[in-house]
Amino acid sequence: MNVLNRAEIIDQYLSKCRHNRSNHLARKGAHYELSTIDTNTARAIQSTARDIPLLDQCEIVILDKTADHGLPHTRPPNYICLPTSLCASSPNKDFITTLIHEAIHVHQRDYPDVWDTQLRRIGWSPVSTDIIPSEFTERVRINPDTCMNPFWAWEQYYVPLPIFRSDITPQLNDVHIKWFDTRHNTLSPKSPQTFLNRYGNMSYIEHPYEIYADLYSRRGLKTGEEIINQLNRE
Repeated sequence: MNVLNRAEIIDQYLSKCRHNRSNHLARKGAHYELSTIDTNTARAIQSTARDIPLLDQCEIVILDKTADHGLPHTRPPNYICLPTSLCASSPNKDFITTLIHEAIHVHQRDYPDVWDTQLRRIGWSPVSTDIIPSEFTERVRINPDTCMNPFWAWEQYYVPLPIFRSDITPQLNDVHIKWFDTRHNTLSPKSPQTFLNRYGNMSYIEHPYEIYADLYSRRGLKTGEEIINQLNRE
């Protein structure tokens, strides 16, 4: 059994995409399959990974350049999926940040209770998919990093949703965040003021896992201990 089949048994990511019209269309023509890179590039990535202790518990998997529109992501239990288009024989700073970002997602999978406890303390809480009307969930971009626990509310009521801008020709790299208010069943393009007070204007706000993977990777946190210590200080 190859790694992608093993991951699919756990998260059903590709199945979820196939059964959702918008996500199926957004991935049309893409080849979600394993690929290879040359030996020099592989050695360069391995050398870079050795300097990031978080990656000790991860396995890097190379995918076709069209897989998920070339976006890096993770799959369970511990796979970091990199499209060939991101791989280079001389990894730059952005690539290193990407590796850390994805390794943090693996950490979130490995320590769900820790993340759940800390996120609840900060002001986040998981929300059942049933709470959100299907007219909205059908337009939400499915994220392999978060698809097993996709929806969280900020301060109990405000759920960020990454919604495709186009219903006709949805693109994985073309979404906007709308905030679903669970009290009124409404969508708003404006982030709650309390969210802005805490996080400012960020790019990755669709899910608390993405928020903290972005924050901590840009700070260069490379170990599980550093992540836990920082979470405790939030």
